Amino acid sequence: METYIALLRGINVGGHKRVPMAELRMLFAKLGYADAITYIQSGNVVFNAPLSHEGHLSATLETGIKETFGFDVPVLLRNKGQLRSMMTENPFVGASDFMESQMYYLLLKQWPTVSFSVLEKAAYPNEKFALGTDCLYLYCTKGYGSAKLNAAVLERKLKVEVTARNHKTMQKILELSGM
Repeated sequence: METYIALLRGINVGGHKRVPMAELRMLFAKLGYADAITYIQSGNVVFNAPLSHEGHLSATLETGIKETFGFDVPVLLRNKGQLRSMMTENPFVGASDFMESQMYYLLLKQWPTVSFSVLEKAAYPNEKFALGTDCLYLYCTKGYGSAKLNAAVLERKLKVEVTARNHKTMQKILELSGM
């Protein structure tokens, strides 16, 4: 068995795509994925499943969500080792001016075919970013709500599905995964 983290994109935001966490956990159990734990309402699920191709697991979860809740929800999947690496490889943690509340992880569903150089051509005042192995690290001194380089911009420029999580959420998910 492997511990996976499912990151659902765009649920329970502004009353749209409502997914109650208890029903989401029941769906995971129905699909045969053991010990599903959810964290906050934004769609973070830690669960155990047989070692499998992550694309297959994502597709199974997306189909289950569509059939259960009636709408499409992209599911980005990482295993706990990938999540731990994202956290330990963060180039902003440890800087003298680091503040947890300004740190975000933008996770890409798949690696883009478009070059990341499209991001370097624009100016993002009050924002610093770095490319990681499994995500884009975004440090926003004015907060994510006013960030110019956000998930929607990344999706448009890189042509991939993206979801964002803050540093505190990532730490908690990692803790829930048993690391």
